[in-house]
Amino acid sequence: ALIDIIRESAVKSKKAVFSMPLSSSFVTMIGFEADAKEDISSRVRVEARKYIPVPISEVTLDWAEIESDINKNENHRDILVAAIQNQALNRFKTLMQFANLKEPPTEIECFSAIRGVYKEEEENMAVIDIGAVSTKLYIANKGLLQRMHRVRAGGVIATKRIASALELPFEEAEIKKRSVKKDDADFREVARLHDSSYDRTWQEFRQVIKEYENNLSIKLDTIYITGGGSIFPTTKILIQDVLRKDVEVVNTFGKVAYPAFMEDIVFELNPTFHVALGAALRMFE
Repeated sequence: ALIDIIRESAVKSKKAVFSMPLSSSFVTMIGFEADAKEDISSRVRVEARKYIPVPISEVTLDWAEIESDINKNENHRDILVAAIQNQALNRFKTLMQFANLKEPPTEIECFSAIRGVYKEEEENMAVIDIGAVSTKLYIANKGLLQRMHRVRAGGVIATKRIASALELPFEEAEIKKRSVKKDDADFREVARLHDSSYDRTWQEFRQVIKEYENNLSIKLDTIYITGGGSIFPTTKILIQDVLRKDVEVVNTFGKVAYPAFMEDIVFELNPTFHVALGAALRMFE
């Protein structure tokens, strides 16, 4: 499928960036006391073992020290740790080579998602990525991930609930979920079933955002939503009501040029291509 897309789109470039699914990755924030001039490389690996649920030998580990205003102690070091399962990394490297894309840099999808939205004039921001099996909240400062929260609730779960209640095969329920309009006779029932799949998710995200804001004495003015689940007609308003924040659907294509006649289709594609385009923008950093 990947090779077909490359051929049909007539892409000439052999440069690529691979955005690794969060399901094959692990990202967390750790903190410990250390002198400002101390080399903490070995300590990071030791601390990371406490948080990563698999042996360190089975992952490729990367980390970066970040500035944080949460802890005012000058000897406190905050570290963002990212790990990718070696098995998944090798599998996708083989795929890239098969597609004749040699040694593309790899990053975890949360970093691609943030890059696709980040604007210099917006210091603090949050992104909600509504995927097929999970929904993720990313909070960033100056484009760098600060907090991440993931809940097992997504489009597949919503579709199963619709299929069960309406006694439909999964495929038909998925089509109905994607195509239902506000003036359809069964819209209210489909919307109720869909939205109830995310009740706990939005409440958890609200708590995470509130805690983050209180710790830093800041306000996150706008929440950006992306992923296939963000397209459902009631999603934006529902998140807005629960989080009590302005909510916007991502406009990643606003960072690139495209023909004017594609305006309508680009609006529809924005949420589903957001992570891929965010990864591609890495080449321009």
